[in-house]
Amino acid sequence: MTLQSLLQELAPLGPTRVIAVLPGASAILEASSDSTLWELKTTTMPSGKTLLTVALPDDTGVAGPSFEFHIDTAEAVHATLGMSPKTGGPIVRLLNKDGSALLTLLPSKDCAAQFEVLVGALSNKVELIP
Repeated sequence: MTLQSLLQELAPLGPTRVIAVLPGASAILEASSDSTLWELKTTTMPSGKTLLTVALPDDTGVAGPSFEFHIDTAEAVHATLGMSPKTGGPIVRLLNKDGSALLTLLPSKDCAAQFEVLVGALSNKVELIP
């Protein structure tokens, strides 16, 4: 499964909180958005890397969308899906080859039943292909 396909499956389970923890946990960035409105596209950069961009279709931010993130599709090789013991709701972790988290996604607790169906269809660990 591609990262884009996984995020398309998760998008209807929003709103979704996206969390990025910098190495060493020196900073944590968290943002929530209506993932049902996410637009996803891939771009090949001059370096050759392919980035998946996830953004809201607005321009209310300072220099573009009010919500946007980019992730290198070659770096995100696994995703784990489960229920968070901390929040009691769905949790998805996008992991690199070393098993380190690149991003954590928290779909809405209100969509827990639909999330469980998705986990049943995909499994608790999904291999991601670029």
